[in-house]
Amino acid sequence: MKKKHNIKLNDFEDFLFNQKLKDSSLKNFDQEYEEFKKNINIGNYIKKLRLEAGLTQTELANKINSTKNSISRLENHSNDVKFSTIVKIALALGKEINIYSMFIDKKNYIVSDN
Repeated sequence: MKKKHNIKLNDFEDFLFNQKLKDSSLKNFDQEYEEFKKNINIGNYIKKLRLEAGLTQTELANKINSTKNSISRLENHSNDVKFSTIVKIALALGKEINIYSMFIDKKNYIVSDN
């Protein structure tokens, strides 16, 4: 019988801590991440990706079983977006979320091409 793996925030924090111990280039990750959060607005990034995919707000909304108004609100007024929503949008736009790339590629913090 296979054992289920429940990943909790503490597990992720432990992973980050261990990665920072192993890789000296990550020693300033905490500061860099806070700076990154200040400089990026997830809504703007989603809008950029949507436009690159040639989709309207209505088309994206239909792909994730949402509404045009929800997409508009997300793109223009987002401060707190559920991770599950980001996953749905990434899949709808043909992208994958790659958390590890945050540590490696400073140009593609959140998503990368499939």
